[in-house]
Amino acid sequence: MLGINFQQILLHVFNFVLLLLVLNELLYKPIVKFMDDREAYYKSLDKETNENLEKSKGLLKQRELELKDIHIEANRIKEKAIKESQVQAKQEINQAKEEGKKIIEKARSQSKLEKDILIRNTKKDLREVAIEAAAKLSLLNNDVYDDFLKHVNEDDNE
Repeated sequence: MLGINFQQILLHVFNFVLLLLVLNELLYKPIVKFMDDREAYYKSLDKETNENLEKSKGLLKQRELELKDIHIEANRIKEKAIKESQVQAKQEINQAKEEGKKIIEKARSQSKLEKDILIRNTKKDLREVAIEAAAKLSLLNNDVYDDFLKHVNEDDNE
């Protein structure tokens, strides 16, 4: 034959296959296992991150709804307080008006009383002055004095 040694070729093929099996067992399988483990780890991290993100979105929506409810409740309380303060203000205004009316009425009655007293005192003073004047005039004429006293007594009867 052409000088080809089949035994050598078979030995080289056997060595090559043996090298492939050893390299497969020592290098390829551990590297593939490491890569698979690493991929699984990152997939689990990604899955956990996505789950946490979904939970966060859910919590965010829940908090937004709670915040909206809080704003609604705050506005309701604010409106209620405004209405109550308006009612209270109206009551206080009405009470002040009533007190004002009472004060005015009391002042009117007091001023009328004082006016009546002042008129009586003035009439009394005028009578006394008139009597004194009439007395002085009586010295001049007795008939005038009697007419004057008659006229003054008529005013007293009214």
